[in-house]
Amino acid sequence: MKLDGLRPSITAAESYVAQHIKLDGLGDSGLFITAIGVLDGIRTALESELAHLGTVLESSAQEVRATAASYRTTDDATAATMDRLYHYVPTSQYGNARQEPR
Repeated sequence: MKLDGLRPSITAAESYVAQHIKLDGLGDSGLFITAIGVLDGIRTALESELAHLGTVLESSAQEVRATAASYRTTDDATAATMDRLYHYVPTSQYGNARQEPR
């Protein structure tokens, strides 16, 4: 899947959050004020995280395109050398792995 293809999913999530993560018209009772405040905080956090995700996806897509362009103009020996400059680093937070410069 193309990273650019994920933008509609983020937009849909943003729309869902804006529409459904709220309580309106419940009066000014203390319980509802507390619940509304909590949901407002959750909505704000979700909106922030979704905006950040969009930025990360856009940046990642740009980098993948740049890397692909570089590989198209680089000979196989140079590409293999570039690959060896990175090593595999397992991560524990989500069980994913990444590559980092040596």
